[in-house]
Amino acid sequence: MIEKNELLEKLRDAAKMEGALITIYSNHLTTILGHSRLEEEIQAEITFILKKLIGDSKRHDDFMNDLITSISKSTKNVY
Repeated sequence: MIEKNELLEKLRDAAKMEGALITIYSNHLTTILGHSRLEEEIQAEITFILKKLIGDSKRHDDFMNDLITSISKSTKNVY
């Protein structure tokens, strides 16, 4: 069992960490791609995957925010 405030804190921390990591990874990989000697086809595939990762991360962030809002509004204090 976990109290509401502790759960909310953990969820907020997790959401913040995930968002920061995705930003760091995508920026780093984009920079590396710009300096790489990989074939254009491979670079395009990596760029496609990065864009998908960023989109998936945004959807997950929206889900986490909805979950945090739902739990915040709940009268339940233990989960």
